[in-house]
Amino acid sequence: MSGASATDRHTTPPPRVPVKRRIRNFLLDPIQLRYTAMMVVICAGLVASLGYFIYAGAREASRVVNLRAMDPTDTLAQDLVKQFAGNDRLLLVELSVFGILIIVFMTGYGIIITHKVAGPIYKLSRYCEKVRDGNLGPIYPLRQGDQLQDFYHVFEQMHDHLRKRSEEEIRLLVQVTDALARGATGDAIAQLEGLRERHELMLAGGGSPR
Repeated sequence: MSGASATDRHTTPPPRVPVKRRIRNFLLDPIQLRYTAMMVVICAGLVASLGYFIYAGAREASRVVNLRAMDPTDTLAQDLVKQFAGNDRLLLVELSVFGILIIVFMTGYGIIITHKVAGPIYKLSRYCEKVRDGNLGPIYPLRQGDQLQDFYHVFEQMHDHLRKRSEEEIRLLVQVTDALARGATGDAIAQLEGLRERHELMLAGGGSPR
């Protein structure tokens, strides 16, 4: 009974406490900033190049109009010169604002996208540390949209196998203690020998018999 109750306590997962998301929670690894910076630099270069060609085209159009405006009889050109005088500065401001908005957007987008990879890696590293320390408590699935789902599924299978093996060994030890209490030392020794052989096989790379 004591062994069964211990197993039940081991397999019953505690209620998961919801975590309040903060901005710093999205930055789990410095590599996120590195890749985000690369994305921002590339995007800024593209935006700057596009803005340059747009502004250069507008300036060229303004130059042509100014040449036509040298003819005092060309009233249309005179009107266009006045319009272009303000439009050039406005276009420069608009392009600058657009570039800043794009950089801000790409920074946030890059952090979120890299978090979908860094988050699972961080979670796996924490669970691996727990397994290393002998803690086989329950683990929780990744969030929807996270990357590395297949790899995490393999880790879940390994973790589940370790838990089941520990539960089997607990049941075996309960049987051994019961056999010793009855004085059946032969049965207890045989069960312990089987456990020892299984662990020797695992250490030799032969795997654990199912």
